[in-house]
Amino acid sequence: MRIRGLVGKLTIPISGVSLLAIAGCTAASSSSANPVPIMVRGEVHTLLHRGLYGESPGSYCEDSPGWSLVQVGTAVIVSDDRGTLGIGRLRSGTVKESKDGEPRCYLPFKVNVPGSRGLYKVKVGNFPEQSYSEDELRQHALELDDGSYFHRLGTP
Repeated sequence: MRIRGLVGKLTIPISGVSLLAIAGCTAASSSSANPVPIMVRGEVHTLLHRGLYGESPGSYCEDSPGWSLVQVGTAVIVSDDRGTLGIGRLRSGTVKESKDGEPRCYLPFKVNVPGSRGLYKVKVGNFPEQSYSEDELRQHALELDDGSYFHRLGTP
């Protein structure tokens, strides 16, 4: 009887160590199998239909029917050579002064996609698809103006 009790006591710590070792191996292998995701983010600048929304910076805005190439809900598709990685949508935004001094409606977007895919392609509505490296997408937000193309906004 005493031998069984002693063996039982010794087995528990050994089992505990074995489980910890297995859990450690599992965690390490799952982190390499699931790389850190990327949050692709940016804004689309649309022409502002004067009179439909306020023109002062910070005012709420959506799309300007007949004036802009996109609207709230327009798909933002992020893909790689293997296919679509994620789809987001343009959301309601705010009025900001553009680089030319004119007020524009800035519609934000975010798309969460898996990391470690090499080159990423970003397409908003009917705008031309643009390609970016993982580092570019991690370090910069994207900016699109009606009739223009993506470029870096700056660091987050």
